[in-house]
Amino acid sequence: MKGSLPLIILGALAAVLGVLHAIDVMIYLGVVASALTGANSFFGVGLLGALLSGIVAWIWFWAAGGLWQHEEQAWQFVVVIAIISLIFDGIAILGGTPLEVRVPSLVLAAVALILALLPGTREAITPRAAAPRAP
Repeated sequence: MKGSLPLIILGALAAVLGVLHAIDVMIYLGVVASALTGANSFFGVGLLGALLSGIVAWIWFWAAGGLWQHEEQAWQFVVVIAIISLIFDGIAILGGTPLEVRVPSLVLAAVALILALLPGTREAITPRAAAPRAP
């Protein structure tokens, strides 16, 4: 269990980001009204924003589960999906979603990316090669 604290924190961040994007799906679909703004739009098409947010949420949830099980693929997905989340949030802002709606996701995705790229996190997830035995 030594060195698993970064993975626990990263897994918790991934789960929170999954929840944020799941809430975005409901906001884009109009099921939940945004507390910060009157409405969200993604280039005027709520269904497209909901679909993209749903995919991103699913990947975050998968990554959170994988990190809990110390799967190296989950760590790789965290790096990739954090970058995708940052790009998606930037596109959403350009598409009409207010900045204050995207700030939590932007900040948490950036923190997750930084934490994932720290050497200690990488060492905690990669299996160590067995040391060769002396003859």
